[in-house]
Amino acid sequence: MQRIARKLNHRGVRTFRMDLRGCGAGAGLARMPYHSGRSEDAVAALARIAELCPASPATLIGFSLGGNITLKLLGESARSLPSQLDRAVAVCPPVDLLTCVKSLARGVNRLYDRHFVGLLSQQLDLQRQLIPDAPRLDARHRPRGVFDFDEMFTAPVCGFGTALNYYRLCSSAQFVPEIRVPTLLLAAADDPLVPRQMFADLRLSDEVTLNLAPSGGHLGFIGRNNGDPDRRWMD
Repeated sequence: MQRIARKLNHRGVRTFRMDLRGCGAGAGLARMPYHSGRSEDAVAALARIAELCPASPATLIGFSLGGNITLKLLGESARSLPSQLDRAVAVCPPVDLLTCVKSLARGVNRLYDRHFVGLLSQQLDLQRQLIPDAPRLDARHRPRGVFDFDEMFTAPVCGFGTALNYYRLCSSAQFVPEIRVPTLLLAAADDPLVPRQMFADLRLSDEVTLNLAPSGGHLGFIGRNNGDPDRRWMD
């Protein structure tokens, strides 16, 4: 995100980077945590940007989990989007959250699963230091993977009840057919975290263009000799 923002700035394009709740500069500013479906936060950010730059068209770009939030926002609010929003990009979005979480629990991906849940637990500990009454995990039960974390914490704290209900309501695949803004969806067939099959099953609106590259991993997209000085053709 920082690298692409620098490149856009170099070309004279103003950029805003949104930190999700509890992340980066957002640490300690919100009592409730972020999750994969908090599209209302992105809408609030777009509205603020419209106030700051009322005459400027806007492009919304989401990476990974942010890509799911982007697609959800575009589809669920298709007829009430900010007027300055004229296009969007979603890169490697986990459009089917349950499928992605199941994939994390298989084979070598379990290393990612344990790593991610460790980072999430650390983030909760930091949040408790900054906001003493912020929601916490039950210290008697430590999640073993992302599904456990969402079942024990994300879903009940954010009002979804169960992890399965959370995934059902927040997966962006159901909203993609309703998108009315020109949108590029970039994904990779060899992404270890976002299985390619979900894109084969994805229903697209006429405004959504899917580019499923044969390789790229999860947000990698590094080429050989393609004319880009740093070979990062996604940028």
